[in-house]
Amino acid sequence: MKELKLEIMTTKQYTEKQKDTVEQRRLKESMERGKYCKAEMLSECIVGTFAVPDKKDLFHKKEVLGYYMDREKFLMISDQKIEKDLLREVSKYCVNGTDTPAQFLAGFIEYLIREDVIYLQNFEERLAKMEEHLVHEEIKRFDIQILNIRKELLILDSYYQQMMDLCGVLEENMNELMTAQECRVFGIQASRVERLHDTTHVLKEYSLQLRELYQSRMDEKQNKIMQMLTVVTTIFMPLTLIAGWYGMNFTNMPELNSRYGYLVIIMVSLAIIIAEILWFKRKKWF
Repeated sequence: MKELKLEIMTTKQYTEKQKDTVEQRRLKESMERGKYCKAEMLSECIVGTFAVPDKKDLFHKKEVLGYYMDREKFLMISDQKIEKDLLREVSKYCVNGTDTPAQFLAGFIEYLIREDVIYLQNFEERLAKMEEHLVHEEIKRFDIQILNIRKELLILDSYYQQMMDLCGVLEENMNELMTAQECRVFGIQASRVERLHDTTHVLKEYSLQLRELYQSRMDEKQNKIMQMLTVVTTIFMPLTLIAGWYGMNFTNMPELNSRYGYLVIIMVSLAIIIAEILWFKRKKWF
């Protein structure tokens, strides 16, 4: 069995070394765009790209890798540093070794998603803690936190969708470059990526529920404040009426000359306040 020919080079090296062919132009275009994962079936080869989000910084970093594969050779193109022992690392995740380019590509896909289940579990734990804080009303900057998590999940959702499409194209094997067994491996990879995509979708729904719960808690809090203001306003409305009434100071108002007029008004005001508080408590308005 022939030994796998694996090459790793930069975009500049690839452009200088390779002839101006359809494959070279397609791969160069993909690398220049560098925003998504894809696989293109050409007559005698497969070219495409991987755009892998950096799990430490999903918003700003993305590792872009181009690849070319035929029946004997696998070429990887990247302007970023790649581990020298990549072949050894990838071989740990291959089903049937790395003797062929297709087996190496399948192992590389498995290598990319090897720890994603644990990574998504961390998202779930973060959301669970946020829910607990929300229940206990520890909600400082909650809206910003949940918004950032939703953005991160959207990036992962798009990435897994692209990887599903990539594996689907490889499984179809339109140019018959791979064996049936190798195609089945890509089908297995597509199923694994699909499960990751489904998990991401569930986490997005979870984050949406938390945002709605947060909004309902904010609405409830505002309603309580408005209810308290309404109760306070209602309590002092009769007192405002009394103050306005006796503030007119008409000459023939008997209470103005009464010795106990001031004390009577105080007692009446207190009685009104107590009666209103008892009434509001009976109605459970506070």
